[in-house]
Amino acid sequence: MLHKIFNILKSILGELIIVILLLIVANNYILKVNDHIGFADGKGYYEYLPSTFIRHDMQRNDFSVNENLELYKSVQSAGIYDSYGDFVINKYTCGTALLQSPFFFGAYLLESSNELSGYEPSFQLAIYISTIFYLFLGLIFFRKLLVLYEVNPWSIFFTQFVLVFATSALIYTLDYSSYSHIYSFFAITLFLYLSKSYFVKPSLKQFLLLCAILGLIFITRQVNILILFALPFIAGEWNVFKSGILHFLKKPKWLLFGTVIIFSVVFIQMIFWYLQTGEFIVYSYQDEGFNFLNPEFTNILFSYRKGLFVYTPILIGSILGVLVLLFLKKEYYLGLTWLAFFLFLSYVFSSWHAWEYGASYGSRPFIDFYAILFIPFAFLFSKVNVWLKSLLLFSSLFLVFLNILQTYQYQSYIFHWINMDKKKYWSVFMETGEQFNGIFWEGDVNESEYDLIKKFSMGEVEVAENEELVILEITPSDSIYFDAMNLMSISFQSDFKKEMSAKIHLQIDDSTQNYFWHERPLLHFYTEKFNSHQEGKHSFTFPTIENSSSKRIVISIINPGENVVLSDVRIKFQSKK
Repeated sequence: MLHKIFNILKSILGELIIVILLLIVANNYILKVNDHIGFADGKGYYEYLPSTFIRHDMQRNDFSVNENLELYKSVQSAGIYDSYGDFVINKYTCGTALLQSPFFFGAYLLESSNELSGYEPSFQLAIYISTIFYLFLGLIFFRKLLVLYEVNPWSIFFTQFVLVFATSALIYTLDYSSYSHIYSFFAITLFLYLSKSYFVKPSLKQFLLLCAILGLIFITRQVNILILFALPFIAGEWNVFKSGILHFLKKPKWLLFGTVIIFSVVFIQMIFWYLQTGEFIVYSYQDEGFNFLNPEFTNILFSYRKGLFVYTPILIGSILGVLVLLFLKKEYYLGLTWLAFFLFLSYVFSSWHAWEYGASYGSRPFIDFYAILFIPFAFLFSKVNVWLKSLLLFSSLFLVFLNILQTYQYQSYIFHWINMDKKKYWSVFMETGEQFNGIFWEGDVNESEYDLIKKFSMGEVEVAENEELVILEITPSDSIYFDAMNLMSISFQSDFKKEMSAKIHLQIDDSTQNYFWHERPLLHFYTEKFNSHQEGKHSFTFPTIENSSSKRIVISIINPGENVVLSDVRIKFQSKK
């Protein structure tokens, strides 16, 4: 018995090492996140579980929105339900929840409270463990897939390692755990392994398993059905692909059984659609869709906003691997079929109406397909000579370090979740200082929409190290009335050195309460580039404070670092026209 356990542990040692390293990174280098169910997409995928088994409110097709306003108001405010006729529908599919369900039920059974929401810490932890578990399984099947390609064990382990630590898979495991991507990675990787095994030696068992997994892939994320177009590459040769397809086409019973299995899995989703709307077939995304005539092909691959090769540059190794297959190994079929699938996949993803896929680190839809995208990387690492292997090893380790650092930047609001560009990216490249947190998150203000109330010119201001200096204080006795004030702008001249840690502090209060409080690093006021003399500016917006003549306004600079000198300091108070 012990010998059998030892052999099992030995066979999965590589995956265990990666999971242990993942937890070490999570505990030491990535911001600790307790809300693993998260918001938006992640919450939508998970919502099937508490809605069905805790709140029992999934069935809504027997009353309209007007008949249950409070329920619909609450679910629509979550941003995961869309209007569908007289009803609302969860626009996400149920496959992720299906995979999460064993862990959900484990947390449910361990909870002693009678009033549960499904979002308690035990459920958060359960989904976190669930995501790591499916990543672990996905890596196991990825190893089995690469073994069929005769990739050596060390190359397999290194490819698995960079797939996790040099890509967006890292943050979607540790932070956005309830999103579908890691679950889809598992399902697609299993499908690829079973497909490769089928093409090696077709059998009814493999075919039926493939059909079941294909149904699961569809109800986890419909667009991932595109994995079918990867089968020519997975087959390895045209004759093998053709014979594998003909093998089941010539067997009516296989086709019948396979169709029934696929439909049975997809029917789970159809039941949920029926419970919500009274219809079995629904397009739940409503006004969202693809624009195939206007794809953002270049952007999805190379944009500083979300480009695949900008935020996951390790995949350049896969492109090099394809070139090795094509021109050095003369494996034209493999190289061309992989390249055709990659370009087709990128075209479809870039045709989505929001090609950046919302708030995300990198281009997240590609995560689901990492198994096939990293096969050429494994080829490259296993086939090149020792000098090129060493170069690839060290460059990949640097990209692992860079990905972990940039994941931290993303979590710390140093990278903007949506609106990055070339200037922003390079201005904070590898910067982790607290003064950079939130630097690109200021809102755009059009001052032409505001009237000037009062302007102050402060001249030169010098703030010594570890000093807090009040640069402007307006008290009720000053008889300056700001009843309509809802915008304050501060501008000054400075060198904007990157190490500048001073902050501007704005506070509006009276003797009884605080009405507005905000701090922002002076470094965020930059307008051109760091370490150069320029005019900096920032505007603070806030709601109109009634009876403001009785309020005190205090603006100060808090400087924990080196001496700071600001020149031509100006402060304006304005009101909305």
